[in-house]
Amino acid sequence: MDEPKENTWIFGYGSLLWNPAFPFIKKQKGYIKGWHRRFYQGSTDHRGVPGNPGRVVTVIPHHQDSASCTSENCFAYGVAYQIAPDKYDEVISYLDFREKGGYIISLINVHSHEFPDQAPFKALLYTATIQNPEYLVGYHTSTLLLIRFIYRVQQKMPS
Repeated sequence: MDEPKENTWIFGYGSLLWNPAFPFIKKQKGYIKGWHRRFYQGSTDHRGVPGNPGRVVTVIPHHQDSASCTSENCFAYGVAYQIAPDKYDEVISYLDFREKGGYIISLINVHSHEFPDQAPFKALLYTATIQNPEYLVGYHTSTLLLIRFIYRVQQKMPS
């Protein structure tokens, strides 16, 4: 994605919240409208192994999820990081490697949580898509829900 190197922001919604691991000028709490945070992305390099991927978070547009919401009442909260122009190539290379398992880059509007009167600003967003081979929805999601259900039933059963 060819973005201007000046005034570049990266929006983080998962591990970038507590571990950006790249240099930034400033950060700002914010949210993106019309997106859901979901553990739909598989990871064989950070959280799992080939054949048994761990789950990592992604955000998906509201129209790709079964939740009953619209672009105006769905939100994904996170942190936007402004990167220095002279660090742009370094940061993007780092994030491209870190998010290598099927993520794409989009340009989205971030709304400031800290400064609600501030106009939305553009930021880069790494998000997994259903087209990538590491995307875990459907059977895997049903299995996860079944495991949670069994666990909760066992919690309520007398010993």
